[in-house]
Amino acid sequence: MSLKLYQFNNSSLTNSNSDKLSSYASKSKHLKKFNIITKIANSKEGVIEKLLESKKKLKIDKFYGVLFHDEKELLSKSPKGFVKFVKSLKDNNITNKVGVSVYTLKSLNSIIKKFNLDLIQVPANIFDKRFCIIR
Repeated sequence: MSLKLYQFNNSSLTNSNSDKLSSYASKSKHLKKFNIITKIANSKEGVIEKLLESKKKLKIDKFYGVLFHDEKELLSKSPKGFVKFVKSLKDNNITNKVGVSVYTLKSLNSIIKKFNLDLIQVPANIFDKRFCIIR
C-alpha cells in the first residue's frame, strides 16, 4: 500500500508552518501540486492582505481553502456580511473554498444551519473521537 500526501493545513495565525512551507516553496516547484488550506482569524481587518502575502511567500496561485479559526466568533456574525466577505475571497482569486474549524457538535450544528460553507474541519485523532460516527 502506498500513501500520498496532497494537502497541507497551514495557518496564517502562526508563522512556523508558513515559514517552513515558504522555505520549501523557494527551493522547489512541487508545492503547486498540493492543496494548501490556511486558517485565518475571523476579523476581516487585514485578512486579504495577509492572505495575498502568504500566497506570494508560498508561490501559489490560490489556496485550496481558507478556514475561519474561531467558530464562536463566526456564529456571532451576520450571515449577510459574512457571505459577502467569503464571496470576495473567491472573487479575488484568493481561494477555491471557504470553511471553518469547529470544536463542538453544538457549534457544528449551528454553523450548518446558519452558513453554507465548502469545508468544515473537526478534530479527529486516536485520542479525540467526539466527531466520529463509529467509536
